[in-house]
Amino acid sequence: MTFLNPILLLGTDNAWRWRRHVGDRLHTRFWGQIIQRLAGSRLVEHSRRASVQTDKRRYRPGEQISIQATLHSDDWQPLTQETVIANLRSGDGSEREIALRAVPGGK
Repeated sequence: MTFLNPILLLGTDNAWRWRRHVGDRLHTRFWGQIIQRLAGSRLVEHSRRASVQTDKRRYRPGEQISIQATLHSDDWQPLTQETVIANLRSGDGSEREIALRAVPGGK
């Protein structure tokens, strides 16, 4: 099985000019976001067999979170289990188990 690695072609040699009048602020943000987009899924998921998303990027304390996950088995087939137990880690380091339920007709 072959996997494609993300590739970026930046068709300019003037990215260094973004530092003018603002220092590294924009330059660092740009390259940081590029790395995050290209490698982020590998850094967060630890596996290409799992993809986890939430409905929003930020939440308030106590606000309900909607989580969507696409999960595959060891042989890269979509999981067919009705429920999968996941560990949820809060920003304060505490953990708890949550049940992810299959969505009928989901991918």
